[in-house]
Amino acid sequence: MSGLQTSNASAIVFIISSIAIGLMSGCAVAVGNRVGARDEVGQRRAFVASLGIAFLGAAAITLVGHALAKPIFTLMGVPDIFLAQTTAYLEVISLGAVCLFLLNAACAFLRAQGDSVGPLAIMAFSAVANVVLGLVLIAGVGFGVLRRACKESGSARGDN
Repeated sequence: MSGLQTSNASAIVFIISSIAIGLMSGCAVAVGNRVGARDEVGQRRAFVASLGIAFLGAAAITLVGHALAKPIFTLMGVPDIFLAQTTAYLEVISLGAVCLFLLNAACAFLRAQGDSVGPLAIMAFSAVANVVLGLVLIAGVGFGVLRRACKESGSARGDN
């Protein structure tokens, strides 16, 4: 993937990541309120609602990513020679949105419980997995744009 393709795709992936982080941070507030009130039943309900929002958000991102990838990149002025690979990259990244949303939901829930070490460990593991999978799948095995997108979706980082 060229610098132009990566640049265009990264802008969209950043937006997807920001949506996931924002929604799940908002859900953490709902859970945190229940934690502060010492309402365990309310905590569970808020967390289940958070998971529902995570799955709905991921489904929306996946559908929009597949349906609008080509029109978005066409509007962004991506040259035709790069359009197919850039579109394929975003389509695969969109499939991994569920991992991104669930990762952020787990971290948000842990933060709402007052745990700051757990989310740090989860994100550190995700970052290391992103680097290792990148080296293995791209440099080692030589996979192309679709494999790279799968790797980045699977590590759930989203911030290429």
